[in-house]
Amino acid sequence: MTNRPLWCYRLALVCGAVPLLAGLAILAAFAATEWDGFVVAGLICFYAGAVCFVIGGIALAVRAYLLRDQSERKFRWLPGGLLLLCWPAAVFCLFCGLKIISKYAVIVQNDSPHVLTAVELIGGGCDGAIGDVPAGETRRINLWFHCDDELRMRFKRQGEEHSVLVDSYVTANLGGKKRLVVRLDGGVDVQDHAGDSRPEANR
Repeated sequence: MTNRPLWCYRLALVCGAVPLLAGLAILAAFAATEWDGFVVAGLICFYAGAVCFVIGGIALAVRAYLLRDQSERKFRWLPGGLLLLCWPAAVFCLFCGLKIISKYAVIVQNDSPHVLTAVELIGGGCDGAIGDVPAGETRRINLWFHCDDELRMRFKRQGEEHSVLVDSYVTANLGGKKRLVVRLDGGVDVQDHAGDSRPEANR
């Protein structure tokens, strides 16, 4: 009988700490790998965290009832604080996860012997200026679109202006990844995330 308050305290502590740490770990892993499986894991963690919040709250209520005639224990605020902290942490993870999902990454790889100047990506309500890309070097930029549009890369090579279609349709909250390889002859290959490649004529 005397161990029941301690058992309730530990149960509430676990219910607050485990979902919090698991959610942050899943977010960190998703940010590092961008593997879609972590999206599912995050949703499972969210619903499991809601269940743990209810269980932890009940455990604290039972503990308070059992100790109604006794003095409060030290660190009595810790389980409740962790349980409450789970909600703003969940909102933070959701916000960061959506930013990662909607990110459109573009990698510009210059395999030509000439410097690419004034490189920029235009479309979807954003202007992604990259600047110069020296011969043999690579640049990366992350974009977040605001409207439906096509995405183009503009650049100068040996004083000539070029415009390349990167994606025929981009929109807000829909991410992607493209690699643009400028060949030795000045042509541009557009490669998607899966590694498929298509030559794109400069216009």
